[in-house]
Amino acid sequence: EDLGFVGIKGDSNEDGNVDILDVMLLINIILNDYEIEPNIHWSLDINYSEDLNVLDVTKLVYFILFH
Repeated sequence: EDLGFVGIKGDSNEDGNVDILDVMLLINIILNDYEIEPNIHWSLDINYSEDLNVLDVTKLVYFILFH
């Protein structure tokens, strides 16, 4: 489904890199249950489950380590 968002999947802070800063933001959002913009949610929903959870964290870390 084309949601019209532009950017790299995983790059939640739109700095052009998928890195530890994106992981920290994701963990912070999950732990504190923050309301976030749809484009940030799309970026961080790595497993396309429409929910941000620990599976997204593990997939994001895996991507950073092995990509």
